[in-house]
Formats: sequence, C-alpha cells, structure tokens
Amino acid sequence: AAAAAAAKETELAEQIQNLGVEIIRAKDIICQREAQIAELNTQLLAVPQSKAASSEPATGGNDAAPAATADPISVAAAAPPAPAPPPPPPPPPPPPPPPPAPGLPGVPAPPPPPGLPCGNGLPQLPLNASNNEKTSYLPTKQIPQSTMQLKSLNWTKLPAMKLKDTMWADLNEEDAYSLFHNEEFDQLFSAFQRKQQSDKEDELDEEAKQKPKELSVVEARRAQNCTILLSRLRMTNREIHHAVLSMDDDEKLGNDMVEQLLKFVPTTDEITELDRLKDQEDMFAAADRFLFEMSQIPRYEQRLSCLYYKRKYGERLEHIKQRVSAVTKGAKEIRESAALKAWFRIVLAMGNYMNRGARGNAYGFKLQSLLKISDTKSSKKKDLNLLHYVIKALDTNADFHVAKDLDSETSFTTAASKVGLPELAADLSLLKKGQEQIESELVWHEKNPNPIEGDSFVDVMEEFVLGAKKDVIVLETAFQEMQQEFSHTVTFMGESLKDYNPMEFFGVFDAFKQRVAEARVELAAIQKKEEEEERKKAAAAAAQLQEKEMQNPQGDFDDLLSSLRSGDCFGDLGHGKKSRANRVRRNRPSAFS
Repeated sequence: AAAAAAAKETELAEQIQNLGVEIIRAKDIICQREAQIAELNTQLLAVPQSKAASSEPATGGNDAAPAATADPISVAAAAPPAPAPPPPPPPPPPPPPPPPAPGLPGVPAPPPPPGLPCGNGLPQLPLNASNNEKTSYLPTKQIPQSTMQLKSLNWTKLPAMKLKDTMWADLNEEDAYSLFHNEEFDQLFSAFQRKQQSDKEDELDEEAKQKPKELSVVEARRAQNCTILLSRLRMTNREIHHAVLSMDDDEKLGNDMVEQLLKFVPTTDEITELDRLKDQEDMFAAADRFLFEMSQIPRYEQRLSCLYYKRKYGERLEHIKQRVSAVTKGAKEIRESAALKAWFRIVLAMGNYMNRGARGNAYGFKLQSLLKISDTKSSKKKDLNLLHYVIKALDTNADFHVAKDLDSETSFTTAASKVGLPELAADLSLLKKGQEQIESELVWHEKNPNPIEGDSFVDVMEEFVLGAKKDVIVLETAFQEMQQEFSHTVTFMGESLKDYNPMEFFGVFDAFKQRVAEARVELAAIQKKEEEEERKKAAAAAAQLQEKEMQNPQGDFDDLLSSLRSGDCFGDLGHGKKSRANRVRRNRPSAFS
C-alpha cells in the first residue's frame, strides 16, 4: 500500500509539472501575440495624414458636408483632436496560487499565466509596454519548425522577465538547431510514431493474417472463463458429452467440475446465434464450440442439475441427519442430566440466600442467569468471583460431586448450539425439491419419442430416486420428533418457544460449560498464588524466629520457668472443656479455606 501511494504521488507530481510547463508555453504564446498586437497598433497610428486628406471628396463651398461614404479612418483624422483618454486602470492583482494537491506536500501549484481568465471570468491582458520593457533586452527567437508534432521535453522554463543579468540573457542557441532540425530526429521523437516491429514480429503478424479468424458469439469474459474451465477438465468435448449422457457412471467429472459446468450452460441467445452459424462450426472458438456441442444434448441444463444433485445427495443427507440428531439428543440430555439439576439447586439456594426482598424467595430462575454468576465479585479478594466459590464448594462437598459430570452428561449441547431451525428446514425442503425435479425429468424422458443413443438418464436416476425417497421419508419423521423433543425441553425449563430456537437455547448451556471450565483454570491459579504467598509468610516468620533465638537464646527457657512457678501454663482447669470446644470451633476449616 505504501509503494502504491508513493507511485501515485510521483505520478501526480509529474502531471502537475507537465501542466506547469504547458501553462508557461501558453504564457509565451500570449506574450508573442501581445507583441504582434502592439506592433500593429504602432503601424496603424503611423498611417500618413495625406492618405486621410486625399480620401476627402471635393466640395462646392466651405459649408458642404462630408460625403456619406467617407472613410471612418479619414473622418477621424480630419476631426479636431479630442482630449487624450484617461490611462487605463491597472490590471487587478492575480489570484493567489491554489493550495498544494492533497498527499503531495512540497509540490507547489503552477502560477496562473497572464492573460487567462481571472476571478471575474473575463480575460485580463497585461500592459504591452510593461512586458516589452522587462524583456526588451532579449533577442527575438528564430526557432525552426519541425515537420511533425514531436514529444515534449520535460523541463521547467524560467520566466523571460527574470533573466536579466543572468547567463541566459547572452546565451544564443541558434547554431545548435542544426543538430536536431532534420528528418531523422523528427521521426525518432514523433509524438505519433508507430512502434517499429522486428522481422520476427512481422512474420508472426503475417501468419496471423493468413490464419483463419475464429468465430465467437460468446461474451469475451465468459468465453475466457469457459476456456479456463475446459483446460482444467483435461477432457475433450466428446468425452464431456459422453459423461453427461451416461450420467458420469465412470465418475470422470469431479463434484466441483460439475458445479462449474452449471455456470456455463449455453443461454437461449447463445444457442440461437450458434445455430445460425453452425455451417461454420470449424471456425468456432474453443468456448463457442463447447457450448454448441453441449446444446445438442436434450435438456442439458436439467440433466446437469440432476447429476449435481445426485453427487451432493449423500453429503447433504448426512449433514441434515447430524443436525437433527444433535438437537434431539441434546434436548433429552438436558432434561435427564443429574449434574445440571445439581447446578440448578446450588444456584437457586445461593440466589435466595444472597437476595432479599422482591428478588429473593424464588422457586426458579431464567436460563440466562447461569451466565451471570461470575459477574458477582468478592468484596475481599478482587480476583475471586461467585463462580469460583461455587466450584470450590463442589470440590470439597461429596453431596454435590455429581455436578462435576456436567460435560459428560450434556455432550451434544455444543453441536446443537450450531443448528438454526429455519436453515435446517430449508435444507430439508431443498432435498425434497431435488427429488421432485428428478421425477419430472424421468417423466419427460419416458415420453420422449426420439431417445438418444447412449442416454443412461432413466436407468441411473430411476434407481437412485427410489432409494432417496425412502431416505427423505425417514428424515422427515426424525425432523418432526426433533421438534417435539425440543419443544418439550424448552417448556420443561420454564421457558417460552418464542424466546428460543435451538441455536440460542443450547448456546446458553454451551457457554455456561465453557465458563465453568475457564473458572476452574482461574481458581487453580488463585490457589497456587495463595499457597505461594503462605510459603513466603512462613519462611519470613521462621527467619524472624531464628533471628530472635540467636539474639536471646536463654530468654525462652526463663519464660517457661516463670510460667511454671506462677501456674499460668496450666490455664483455667475448671473451664477446660469449654476452652477446648471454643478452640475446636475456631479451628474448624470453612468451605473455602
């Protein structure tokens, strides 16, 4: 992307530079035209007064009026001199240059040439006298003309009025034109030069002229893609023709190739045009010849569609069976899972214990609530949530060990969570429609009075469709059973069928199982971290005790003798049982210790 942007930037810069060169050329042409206009004005004012006097007709008296046909220039000359007109106002300043093009920093836009339209849309010609004064020191250019339009030299021209006191003011290049002003140069650098061909290319062109031109009525892109397909098939048109007629018993056509052939069925317009030119079949292009030969097979498109259905039938049937079975078994698992019931008991008790008021005293909860357990965080340990605590309690309480079997007892929920009921029904309907199409084609072939030799459609497809009809009947029965099982399970969970389809319903359980698995991994990390912290604390306490013993080795023995003498080491013997009971209660581990 960066390289493409840089290339685009370079291209735009070159275009801007070329436009600037063209603008400067236009500016020079305008300056030349202005100089010519100034010269003509000078010549016009220098017309002799005698020409005006001689053009006046003779008159009979002093009061005679001038003739009606008098020359306007003469009349103007004979008239009394009028006061000099006021000098013309100075031209408005040129507009500011436009901002640089986006993405081209540092490339200034070329200035507008003098004489081109300004802000008011009218041409503003510069004063001739001013320009002549600025360029009067420069000699007039005598540039020879080429015999044809030449390519442009990519340069940046210096303004003529800025060359005073530079090397360019005295530089004369007229003696150098002889190097370029010749026919060879004009031919080599002509703007419309035809590319010269080598002898080999000329021979190839001659062979192409002698080679008969191919006929093609197929759209160019479609013909190209069709030719590519034929090259991938690596079969002649005759072999493809035979494979389609025999319904490809030898399976020379792969499933993907049959699917691609369906994209290149000859259209009605193509068949009409190809039939009109069938006398010139030898001149058909490869794609046109293929389409023409395939169009000779009766009901080619319908036959190809039936062949593709037959090839894909087993795969489609198995795919529908797997989805129907997953939903059916998944629904039964959820109703019968003891582990799932244990989870429901735990969550219900936990919710009623934690919630008060209107949110408490519940007898059931929505399935989506399972996914919100981990949202409740511990107020004491930031990395601990409610799901972590429940998993720890399950692992330490034998009465709820059955909840650990959730994955094994609901193994089909993952597959069932990927089933969309509308898509499943559409696939089953498509399977039935394909059989109906085959049956329709069988009727047509049986009534066809002119069967083609080697046509195996009836023999192959009649046997196939009989077995396929039995499969579909069994599949429709399983589909109805699946719908009943799913409906029963949803209502068994206290939910509404309006709120759930199989994908959403089983998706709740699949997501919950994933969160439980993730929480177990997180809990193990938390416990490992706590154990590491306990080891560090124990090591620090031992080091501190050792340091204390080293500083006062006799102090502990003296403390023991003192307690023996005072009797403090024996404690209150009358309250021994109560003290032991208190110590046992205090030292009893909790569910999450």
